[in-house]
Amino acid sequence: MLPVVDGGPLWDFDLESTVVRSVERGLVLVRTDREGDTGAVLDAARGGLVRLPARPGWTVWPMALSWGGDLVVTQMSRGGSRGVMVLYSLATAAQRTCAVPGGWTHNAALSPNGRMLATTDLESDCGAAGVTLTDVDDGTQRQLWTGQGAPTALGWSPDGRHLAVSCEVDDGFSCDTTVIDVATGAAAAQFPGFVVLSSPNGCWIEKGAVVLLPFDDDSPGNFAVADVDHGSVRQYAPRPPEWAGGCHAIIGGRLIQSFWDKGLYSTALDGSNPRQLLSVAAGRAVTVADVAPNASSTRFESDQV
Repeated sequence: MLPVVDGGPLWDFDLESTVVRSVERGLVLVRTDREGDTGAVLDAARGGLVRLPARPGWTVWPMALSWGGDLVVTQMSRGGSRGVMVLYSLATAAQRTCAVPGGWTHNAALSPNGRMLATTDLESDCGAAGVTLTDVDDGTQRQLWTGQGAPTALGWSPDGRHLAVSCEVDDGFSCDTTVIDVATGAAAAQFPGFVVLSSPNGCWIEKGAVVLLPFDDDSPGNFAVADVDHGSVRQYAPRPPEWAGGCHAIIGGRLIQSFWDKGLYSTALDGSNPRQLLSVAAGRAVTVADVAPNASSTRFESDQV
């Protein structure tokens, strides 16, 4: 049972009442448990939720935001066809497509400058994981990195120098995280037994500091923040049990979490000062797909959320 949080939610989520309209920037990208739902964004300027448009006959899977919140990275497929990645403008509805290596990916992340799209792939016959970079302007691709395991999360550092990728290993009984130097493709740091947050833009606190969680199905464990440039790791004290799960992203120095039947909350990294951001109807679930760190919103300043 979650504790009572003073102040009530900033927003209420009702999928049926949300509308499709243009917005300048989306602050948080959310998905629901409803089959066929295209997701929604929190309007950074006006507040409230705006539903993403459907495309009849296509399966639409929103995966990430641009760092400025003006674009949604969406994977789309129709029937048994290979998937395509679509960069959708929230303001103009303009679309730019990119090919998906291997036809489908479970992770996609747009670089902070918006020029490169990183995606993961898995060679099922040998269990090899890979990260591919696609130039969004000319479509050229290069294999950045290969490793072992099934990719589960992928995220750029704020300065665009590193990519963190987490891969399940040992038949899913553990997970390792590798921080990749984007310039060389080499591993800059490795963290066996740890996983990064699921948000492509929200798994780093600052340019060289990535947030890690121990991979443990029974207990989420304590947060650690690794300084990739200096090799140091700062361990946080245990979070209260009621605030230990559903961790997705860091924005404005606070952790964004989702809970079944309860909606979205933000807390400090030690689990203190909880605030409810979004309520949902009973029997429904909403999860955070991504955040846009550079989409300014006074409602998400640290002292308010």
